[in-house]
Amino acid sequence: MKRLALASVLLSTSALLSGSAVQMTFAEPTPAEIIEKSIAYHDPQGVWGQGQVELDVKTIYSPEFAKKRGVTDSTVRLWLSPAQETFRYVKDTGKDLIDYSVKLGIGKVSVNGKTDISDEDKERLRIAEPALYRDYFEYLYVMPQKLNDPGAKISPEAKSMTFNGKETWAVRVTYEAEVGEDIWDFFFDMKTYALVGYRFFHDEPKNDGEYIAFSGEIRDEASGLRLPKERAWYYNADDGHLATDDIVSMRITTP
Repeated sequence: MKRLALASVLLSTSALLSGSAVQMTFAEPTPAEIIEKSIAYHDPQGVWGQGQVELDVKTIYSPEFAKKRGVTDSTVRLWLSPAQETFRYVKDTGKDLIDYSVKLGIGKVSVNGKTDISDEDKERLRIAEPALYRDYFEYLYVMPQKLNDPGAKISPEAKSMTFNGKETWAVRVTYEAEVGEDIWDFFFDMKTYALVGYRFFHDEPKNDGEYIAFSGEIRDEASGLRLPKERAWYYNADDGHLATDDIVSMRITTP
């Protein structure tokens, strides 16, 4: 009888615990919560909202991409300061030195120290408006903070999705027509909420566009700012590798 009574107690306790486990199931985080936690992980002191980040980035191109560009690698120094409305980009291709800058809305560009750039060099080096370079690099590096910009339309729900072999929270972002037409998916670590990569489509049914997978981190000890150290770029269509950007060094200046 004692054995039967003990078995009855154990079964009852097991059922109770099982019921408790069901009741303790946590709701999945919302996209807004994921983005907020990711910002806290990457920029706990709000460096992007007040200071300047200087980066040295080396890019290694895939053999196919290098053949198209005529160079195997390049080195870029970036000065990013969204709060102060200043930006500078200096690229050394080994053959040419290209310098873009924007200060308070005024853009300048020079090639090998000259602002009078020939049409041939403009085409060869794909010279564009400085503001386009500023917007492009701020979008890539000031993440996930830029997801809070006006015009960004965040999906109402996050999805559990495998990205680059890792289980992540995926948040889809589209934009108002005047901001952009591409479709973006952002992937966040499920535990730390670190941003681990993103992808974009121009036309999703065609599976065009690219995805960018992060590896490693570079961290500023004083401010706690964390950025992905390497960003490897691939085509969505066939996983073909384009290039890998490596942040060689990072320096922070705050008021």
